[in-house]
Amino acid sequence: PSTLRAQRLNYDPYKIVQNRIDQLDATGNNAEKIEIIFQGSSFTALSKSKQEYLVKKSIDGVTGKKTASITKSKKLAEKSKRRISGITFETRPDICGKKEAQGMLALGGTRIELGVQNPDDSIYKKINRGHTVEDVVNSTRVLKDSAFKVLYHLMPGLPGSTIAKDLKNFKSIFSDERFRPDMIKFYPCLVIKGT
Repeated sequence: PSTLRAQRLNYDPYKIVQNRIDQLDATGNNAEKIEIIFQGSSFTALSKSKQEYLVKKSIDGVTGKKTASITKSKKLAEKSKRRISGITFETRPDICGKKEAQGMLALGGTRIELGVQNPDDSIYKKINRGHTVEDVVNSTRVLKDSAFKVLYHLMPGLPGSTIAKDLKNFKSIFSDERFRPDMIKFYPCLVIKGT
């Protein structure tokens, strides 16, 4: 639904947020506290100007007022009728270091969703994931040290894994102090014929 909404509104963040708020209000939900989630991509791979544009226009969509800068947008949001309770960014562990964390904090970020998938370098190599377990460890440390809530995306059933390996790896997420995210989401791996 969010992708269809974005397409229908020509990917304009202001209109997307306004439309979603209108839908929530129309269905009897009191949209006074709002969490903005930038999902479905690697947010930190975008240029700084694109990141600021997306966040500013989304915050403007919440306040219902168009501003000239992200600084003005955030300031206006502090006293708006609708309050932003959090801003979440999805990204990859290999592009989420200290510089990226500082940038997301400056944008008002409160939670990061990391595409960990399955913390195993042999699986990462087999699926050409492009990052390592050490990248997961490093980004997790940086994010926690920056006071972000950390959410891992985990994916059982990846090529090169087994049920036993998935269980072992996912148990390590909770037992190994290098990981221990605040939250997790599971995305089962589906391989569709012809892809």
